[in-house]
Amino acid sequence: YPEKFQGENNGRAKLDNNDVLEIRRLHAGGMSQRAIARKYGMARSPIADLLNGRTWKNVPAEVSP
Repeated sequence: YPEKFQGENNGRAKLDNNDVLEIRRLHAGGMSQRAIARKYGMARSPIADLLNGRTWKNVPAEVSP
C-alpha cells in the first residue's frame, strides 16, 4: 500500500502512533498481549501482529537514550 495509507493515516486504523509505542512499552514491561488487548478494546491477534512486526512497521521502535 502507498505510505500515505499506512498506520494512523489509514481511515480504518484503531490505533495511532503513540498507542503503538505505548503498547510496545507495556509489553516490554511484562503486560500480557491479552491484557493490552483488553485495555485498548481490541482482539489479541492485532496486538500480536503489532508486537511481532507484521503490522505498524512504519512506527520505528524507540531508541533508548
